[in-house]
Order: sequence, then C-alpha cells, then structure tokens
Amino acid sequence: MVGFCISWMALFLVLFPMSIYLNPSKGGTTNVFYLGVLLPWLILVMLGEVRLWYKQAAYLSGLLLFSYLWLNSFWGVDNSAEDWFYLGKRWVFAVCMLTAPILVCKKYPNFHQRILPLLFTASVMAAAIVIAQHYAAHGSDLLKFRLLGEGYSVNAIAVGVHYGLALLVGLYLLSHYPRQRWVIAASCLLPLTAMVLTQSRGPLLAFITCVCLMALFGERERRVLIVKAALLMVVAVMMLTIGWDYFVSRGLSYRPEIWSKMLGVVMQSPIFGEGYTLNAEQVSIKGREFAHSHNIFIELMRYGGIVAVALFVWHLVSLFRVQRVNNDALSRVYLLLLVYTLLILLINGWYLLDRPNYLWFGYWYPIGLLLAREQLQSAASR
Repeated sequence: MVGFCISWMALFLVLFPMSIYLNPSKGGTTNVFYLGVLLPWLILVMLGEVRLWYKQAAYLSGLLLFSYLWLNSFWGVDNSAEDWFYLGKRWVFAVCMLTAPILVCKKYPNFHQRILPLLFTASVMAAAIVIAQHYAAHGSDLLKFRLLGEGYSVNAIAVGVHYGLALLVGLYLLSHYPRQRWVIAASCLLPLTAMVLTQSRGPLLAFITCVCLMALFGERERRVLIVKAALLMVVAVMMLTIGWDYFVSRGLSYRPEIWSKMLGVVMQSPIFGEGYTLNAEQVSIKGREFAHSHNIFIELMRYGGIVAVALFVWHLVSLFRVQRVNNDALSRVYLLLLVYTLLILLINGWYLLDRPNYLWFGYWYPIGLLLAREQLQSAASR
C-alpha cells in the first residue's frame, strides 16, 4: 500500500505542473493535485509514513511561517471559523507540497532528472497551441491584443509567468543535454513568443534578470552563453515589433497608489498585522477595487505584521543556504525558479497560503524539490 501511494504521488507530482500548461482550468489543476498528490499523501499520513518534522532550517522556517499565517486568522476582523478552516486547508496543502517530494525522491532518486524535461516538453506543446489560438482569433492583428489563457491563466500576467518559468527550465536543459542543445534552443522560441505576446512587463523583466543571473553564477560554456544572449535579443526584437507603446502606455498599473494605501492599513497594526479574513477591506482607486496589495511583503505585513515578514525572510535565507551548501546545478535551477517567482510577487503578490495554482510551480513546488534534494544529499554523505 505504501509503495503504491508513493508511486501514484510520483506520477502526479509530474502531472500537476504539466496540467498548468496542458489543462489550466481551475478545476483541472486543483483536481490533479487533490486526487494525485494530496489523497495518497493523506493516506501515508494515516499510515504513519510521513514525517511532519525535519531538522532542516529551510523546512522548519517554512513550517513556522505558514503556521503563523494560518493562526493569524484568529485575530482577523471577522475572527470567524470560516477563515480558520479556509486557511487550515491551505496549510495542509503547503505541508503536503513540502514533504511529498521528499517521500518520492527517497524511493525514486532519479526523479529530479526526469521531471524537468517533461515539464519543458509540456510547456512547448501548450505554447504552440495558445499561439495558434491567438492567431486564429486575431489574425494579422495578433500583436495588438494581449495573449490570454483560461482558468488560472485567465489573465496575461499568469500566462507570462508560467512561460517564463518554462524558459528558465529550458535554459537549464541547454547546459545538461548537449546532444539536443539546438532542438531545445529552437523549442524555447515558442514559450518565449507566448510570453512576449502577453505584453506583461513583470514576467519579461523577471526573465531578463534571471537570465543575467544564470550567466553570472551558472555554467559559462560558450555555446550556452551565445544561446542565452540570442534569446535576450529575440525578446528585444519582439518587444520593438509589438511596439514599445503597448508596454509603457499602461503606466505603473496603479501600483504606487495601491502600495501607498495598503501601507496606511499596515501602520494600524504593524507588529502582528490585522489578521487574515476572507472579507478584508478592498482598496478603491479611481473607481477600481483592489483586493490585495500586489506586493508580497506588504501583503504579509498587512495580515501578519513584522512577525510574518521576519519569518518569510528567515525562510528565504534558509533556502539560499541550502543551495550554497549543495551547490549543484539542480539546486540552482530550483532556486532560480523561486527567485523568478519572488520577483513577480514583488509587483503582483498576494497571500502565500492559497489553493494550488500557477504560482505553485514557481514557489511551493521548487521549494519541495529543493528540500528533497537536500535530504538525498544528506543521506548520501552519511
């Protein structure tokens, strides 16, 4: 029974992020997680096969962070059982995502090597489909419209984020699959085109930043650096082709106004925050309502105060220390996916405890794989 549950969970730990590309509807993505990852994990918990306590600082800091984020619903505005139950479910999801990869990688040590090529392949297939759909809908005027998706990818930022993540995986594969290098490089053009067609500045800037970080701290093989430079040139050419006005005409999308008003709310309870509630007051700017702060640090400050931010920073520092100790290519790419997502969360962030969605591929998912990688290497060094 234990072996079957772990094997089932391993299969769906691959299908879950792939579903974000191939079946991005809300029901499709969450059901894959619930039935394929959460259900066998809960069975293993009942069988006593899941450890919920690890001595790793990266794990403990994460556990304390989202435990605190759950508990602050007790001093929320409504202080209702509904808020407590709502965050409690998401606490379970987060713990599952941190511990499930450890169980899977313990049984299948090669899981790390297999998952990234499969994810990149799924992203390339999905990019080809959405670009074709975009062209069919708009024809020669496709550059005048932002590429959108459906379900969790119903907005352009979401589409841009998950194709940016796929591109970073593709750049990792360039360095480690030399025989297929030019096929991978050519395939990168599809998710790159999809990301640029979204005309989302955040994902584009985050991608450019991460490519520069890869060039500085990653493998410096000449051919790989040439491909990375070529991809950046393609981004520049596409942006100029679409027209710079499309990227700058939206201004700063009310971000300074949102942050200013949210900081006013934060200062009312700076230490412990106002507590989480489903019915939190929205911010109104020029007739538009905004439900969240569009910045992960301000959002954490709003609901959890300085305590939440301190726990979040401790968690991030612990994850960076894991990579520094391991210092292997897989750990670096997991951390790079996390950095990319954090850059997005600085301009479009909301509460970390959420149901499975497209940001999980860039946040909880690589953290779980990074912790599993550390467990494998710790066991091997004993």
